[in-house]
Amino acid sequence: MKNQHISREDVLRDFSVEFDSSKNTLRKYLIEFPEYANELVDLSLELSREVDDSVPLTLDDQKSIESALDRFRIGLAQQSEIVDIPPQRFSNAAKLLDLPKQVLIAFGGRRVELASVPLHFLNRLAIVLQVTTAQLQAFLTLPPQMQSQRSYKSNVKPTAPSKVSFEKVLHDALIPEERIQKIMNKGE
Repeated sequence: MKNQHISREDVLRDFSVEFDSSKNTLRKYLIEFPEYANELVDLSLELSREVDDSVPLTLDDQKSIESALDRFRIGLAQQSEIVDIPPQRFSNAAKLLDLPKQVLIAFGGRRVELASVPLHFLNRLAIVLQVTTAQLQAFLTLPPQMQSQRSYKSNVKPTAPSKVSFEKVLHDALIPEERIQKIMNKGE
């Protein structure tokens, strides 16, 4: 369950940029991500392959490189696209997902730890919020928002809220345990 949020692309990218590309590093990745074993071994072989720099690139090689760079640039642009999702969308999402408003308010206030949210739920929430999953992930990685509406006199300086796990947010909303398990395990 600890690896359910890490996509194949992320695992392969992380492996490809490892400083130490020894067999031990490969072994570590194979143990941690057995579902990507074939791809990791193929990538390891590809990375360890000797390249003769004196041989010029073919036209196909150049096109392939340009295509990969274009996909990389598009991916970076999408990831850096941070959207401001209006609070009303979170309120509507609560109705559409049949969840208490406080759960979606926690998402709107960016108080939910991104890593604790199952990818299937993130995808579903992104659709309901009318944003891409990458945009929602970028939004949730920002620091939690302070509630500006609450300005009471106090002797203590207000502190920024901290992020909590998605499961804790569901428990705090008094959602029954069996429904929480369905939500967490793609049953709902």
